[in-house]
Amino acid sequence: MRKELRKLRVEQLDGLFGEVRRALAAFKIPRKGWIREVRQSLGMTTEQLAKRLTVSQPTAFGLEKSEQDGTITLRSLERAARALNCELVYMLLPRASLQQTFRLQAEDYVINRLKRVAHTMSLEEQGVSQSHMQRQLSEMTEQIISNPPRNLWA
Repeated sequence: MRKELRKLRVEQLDGLFGEVRRALAAFKIPRKGWIREVRQSLGMTTEQLAKRLTVSQPTAFGLEKSEQDGTITLRSLERAARALNCELVYMLLPRASLQQTFRLQAEDYVINRLKRVAHTMSLEEQGVSQSHMQRQLSEMTEQIISNPPRNLWA
């Protein structure tokens, strides 16, 4: 993806993720999972859910248990959602904005490079001041952000 398009896409996604993060702030996953929560709220038994899924009652119960345990597959969760007249929503929500994540990775990349240089220079008795290192970190981070190397995430 071209650099300008990638930057625009990152800004768009960060805006979208921010809206989702604010909307999700009030949501907590029910202790026993969404399948059981929705099923019970609808007044549906596991036997009735099983019939809608065309599976046995123990299998329907197993679906609820696997969701609670975090071992359910997306396919099974989607089938259960359909049986409960729900829509499965699946997404990865970054903990920080994509721009912040990218900047932190660029800083880590630069810090690792600067540590190696500083170590070599100290062996040659050419120590570098903290202010110089901070300035180098800032300048090199901006360079990495504007022209990221292929191994940035390696």
